[in-house]
Amino acid sequence: MKAKLNKNQLCNSLPVAVQAATAILSRRDHCRKELFQKLQLRGFDTDIIAQTIQYCVEQNWLNEAEYARIYTRLRAERGYGANRIRQELQQKGLDSGLIQQALMAFEGDWFELALLQRQKRFGEFWPTEFKLQQKQQRHLFQRGFSQEQIHYACQHQ
Repeated sequence: MKAKLNKNQLCNSLPVAVQAATAILSRRDHCRKELFQKLQLRGFDTDIIAQTIQYCVEQNWLNEAEYARIYTRLRAERGYGANRIRQELQQKGLDSGLIQQALMAFEGDWFELALLQRQKRFGEFWPTEFKLQQKQQRHLFQRGFSQEQIHYACQHQ
């Protein structure tokens, strides 16, 4: 007869934690910090979580370089600039070297992306009123574009 596991034993079981991590990672890629937080919410001990994350890395189920590359491409496709993406990846706990590699590997043109974002939001033409110009520049800045990229987007129509 099998003995029933109580919740404490369940949360301290490495195979159960690996199974939970597999279920989480099967939906989409995650970074270490996200996976740690999700496993913690499910009640696993930090030691078990650390072992689980290490196992996932060894199995190449958890690849932060690939995660950073995919995240960069997806956020850029949604109209965000490199500065915003860099900040978001830093908040997710990724190494600055990985972030820089992902941003450098991005095949798009940040200047054209800024221009497209401005045109998508405000239309083709550059306004003559100073307040409206500032509004457009502020919007691009908040989306994470550099000053040079914003200048380019404002000068080209």
